[in-house]
Amino acid sequence: MYFYVYGQQSELSIIQFQKKYDTNFTNESTEKSADFTDFYSTKICENSRNSCQNLAKNEAEKRMTVQDTVWQTAELTQKFLSGVRGAIPLADLQIDTMLRLIDRSQTAVTHFLDLGCGDGILGQAILARFPESTGLFVDFSRPMLDAAREKLARYNGRAAFRQIDYGQAGWPVETAASFDVVVSGYSIHHQTDDRKKEIYAEIYELLRPGGIFINVEHVACRSALGEQVAEDVFVDAMVAYHRKVGDGRTRDQLAHDLYHRYRPDGAANILAPVEDQCDWLREIGFVEVDCYLRYLETAVFGGVKENG
Repeated sequence: MYFYVYGQQSELSIIQFQKKYDTNFTNESTEKSADFTDFYSTKICENSRNSCQNLAKNEAEKRMTVQDTVWQTAELTQKFLSGVRGAIPLADLQIDTMLRLIDRSQTAVTHFLDLGCGDGILGQAILARFPESTGLFVDFSRPMLDAAREKLARYNGRAAFRQIDYGQAGWPVETAASFDVVVSGYSIHHQTDDRKKEIYAEIYELLRPGGIFINVEHVACRSALGEQVAEDVFVDAMVAYHRKVGDGRTRDQLAHDLYHRYRPDGAANILAPVEDQCDWLREIGFVEVDCYLRYLETAVFGGVKENG
């Protein structure tokens, strides 16, 4: 569901390979690591650019294998919901932006899909803002769906829940519906870039003409500096959040226990720059495509299915 910094595009970046294979990596720029140039060329790409692409594909497949199992555990689900979700920087502003986009683009919201819903926080906001709406909450993690059912119990039959793995082709058939709105929060970044593009196209087909797709997502920075600042900001936000609830762990302890790099789901995250993802949406046919809000590695982006 959330936060692993180093995963960009369909090929793994030089920084990713260096972090994995060079134990002396110190987060300095690649220009300051001349030795790595030789390492990269001789140890990773010695057979050609195709070898790099194969390595990237294999790495992505390994990450997907982790993702297929790790979020099925109640332990990680509880750790994320109680220790991480409430500390996401600018979370309130992200949800407010999502609601404003829906309000501006839709004359009415009858039916929406919360894809990779987690505990249902995005869909809950839609149910509260649009009292005539009903929502389908989809996740492949049963513990997450259990948390969503508990959170949304008071909505008196306006919320339905389905355990669906949207990482597999053919999942839209299981929804058996079309939607005015599709939202997703910190979920699609678990998929490979090729699969992300397919999912965006599948979402487009599920939308009614004029419907909107909004992705509240963890995205890749294009610079090591941005990645480093993003980490600082998020760990600081976690510290502030846990201090409010009386957690006495040190900053280092909280980072180790809860930050994405050290969590068992870290290897399941595959990030892509938001600019690239907006381009993919335009290629599919979405209009009004934009990154409506971005702060370092978090972004709210999406588009509208054209009428007619």
